[in-house]
Amino acid sequence: MGRRTQAFLAGCGLAVLLLAAGPAVEARAAADPVDATVSLQFYNPQVAPGRQFDLGVFGHLKSGTLDTYRTLVHLPKGMTLVPNADRNCKATSANQREIACTPGAPGATIQVADDVPVGTELTITASADIGDAVDSHPEDNTARQVVLVKPGADWSVKWTGPTAPVQPGSTPVTTKLVVTNHGAEAGVPYIITSGPSDYPAQMELDGKQDKSCGTATEGHGLMCTPKTSVPPGGSITFTFRFTVFPAALGKEQRREARVTSDRAPSEQDINDNSTALVVHVSDKAAQPTAKPTTSAPNPAPGGTTPATPPGDQLADTGAADPGPALLAAGAVAAVGGGLLVATRGRRRSH
Repeated sequence: MGRRTQAFLAGCGLAVLLLAAGPAVEARAAADPVDATVSLQFYNPQVAPGRQFDLGVFGHLKSGTLDTYRTLVHLPKGMTLVPNADRNCKATSANQREIACTPGAPGATIQVADDVPVGTELTITASADIGDAVDSHPEDNTARQVVLVKPGADWSVKWTGPTAPVQPGSTPVTTKLVVTNHGAEAGVPYIITSGPSDYPAQMELDGKQDKSCGTATEGHGLMCTPKTSVPPGGSITFTFRFTVFPAALGKEQRREARVTSDRAPSEQDINDNSTALVVHVSDKAAQPTAKPTTSAPNPAPGGTTPATPPGDQLADTGAADPGPALLAAGAVAAVGGGLLVATRGRRRSH
C-alpha cells in the first residue's frame, strides 16, 4: 500500500470520527437546557396620572447556567423609567420605555404621564433574555402587569392639642390627630408618628393608645391602621397622650406624623400628608397652692371674745379675705408656655 493510499485512508478515518462526535456534542448540549423564570410585582396596581410607582422585577435561573442573564421589560406609551443609579434596571432605548434588569432587588421606578386619561389600563410586559439557549419550561419566562390609571383616596393630616400652658406632671397631655380623605375613593390610611429619643426622658407616649396603634419601627413613635376604610369626605381621629417630665422644663418638644396608604401611588396630592406638633413647656415648675387654715381667735382677757370693730364686717358685704385669691392668681402667673400645631398648607387644583 502506497503512502498516498495510507494518507487517504487515515483522512477518511478522522472524518468518520468527527462526524460521529458531532451528534454526541449536540446531544450533550441539548441535555442541559436552562429554566428561566420572570415575574412582575406591583401591589394594588393603581396609580394617579402624573405619579410614580415602584415596580418589582424578578428574574432568575431555576436550572442551567448562562454567561449573561437579564430580564427585558417593555413599558407602554404613557409610562417611562425614572433613572436611578442605585436600581438594577437601566433603560436601553432613548424613550426610556425599553428596560434591561439584572437579577437582584429593588426593581424600577416608573413615571406615569400627566395626560394619561383616567380609567386607562396600561400593560407592562417582561421576558427572560437567555440568548440562544433553550428554555425547558418556557411558560414562566414571560410576565405581564396591568396598571389602572385612576386617582384614589387623598389624605391630609392635622395634629392638635391643648393651647393652655403645659407643665410637667402626672397628668398626661392629650392631643388629637385627625386624618381626612379628600379623594374620590375610600381607603385605609397608615399613620406613622415619630419623635426624638431623649435621655433623660422629656416627653413620652403614656402607653394608653388606640388599639389600632402599634409601636413603629422608627423614631420612637406609633403606626396606626384603622380596621375599616375611610369614605370620601370622611375622617378618623386618633387620641395620643404624652407624659411630660421635669427634664423638659423650658424646652420645645416636637413630634411629627405622616399618613400614607396601601394604594399610595393613587393619591393625587401628597403636599399635605405630614404635620408637626410643637409643645412648649414652661420654664418654671408649677407652685403648690397654699391651703388656708382656720383657727379660733385668741380669747380676750377675762374669757370673752373681742367685738368686731365697725367697718370690719367683710363677710357680710361680700368682700372676702384676699389671701386665697392672690395665691390662685400667683399660681396662674407662674405657668408659661403653650402648644402649637404646624401643618403644611394644602394646595389642591380643581
